[in-house]
Amino acid sequence: RTPMPDVVANLVVRQSPEPGIRLPLNSPVRIVVSDGWPTPDFLTLKEDAAKSLATEKQVQLIISEHRQDRTAQPGIVIDQDPSPGSLLPPGQAVNVVLSSGYPTPRFVTLTEAEAKSLAEREGIDLDTTTGASVEFAVGIVTKQVPESGSPLPVDNRVSIIVSAGWPTPDFVGKSEDMANRIAADNKIA
Repeated sequence: RTPMPDVVANLVVRQSPEPGIRLPLNSPVRIVVSDGWPTPDFLTLKEDAAKSLATEKQVQLIISEHRQDRTAQPGIVIDQDPSPGSLLPPGQAVNVVLSSGYPTPRFVTLTEAEAKSLAEREGIDLDTTTGASVEFAVGIVTKQVPESGSPLPVDNRVSIIVSAGWPTPDFVGKSEDMANRIAADNKIA
């Protein structure tokens, strides 16, 4: 048996002695049978690397779909058919599925408790810090990285900033007009 990219598996491709040679009875004839061609392993490759391997191995590669996957960055091959190593008949293409990543949920405007609950349900590790905010009440998520809808990192880690409110300005010793301007600038009544 021998791997042959251009020959269907289980087909006799050579023999010895050659056809037409007269042999004594019970003489051996050696044959070489095609194993076909093993399907290359595209799993875990980036799309460009998979295309390069397909070109190198003279195999047609078809991206059949993109699928959400928490374990692979976007553009990584996460499934293929036929499976790696199986015999590939001549002219048959290999279908691959690429990861589209997994969208990061929206944490902004949730309370810190709601954000922690959502993260727990989604299997996300939250890095939480606090920061001053004029726009958000104390305890509300004001910012997140990565942003909502962008691919979730493979380590499933999201950083959030929770509002600590805004420190009250010092009005003591200021004129009433100055105190009103400071209050307006700080969006307080």
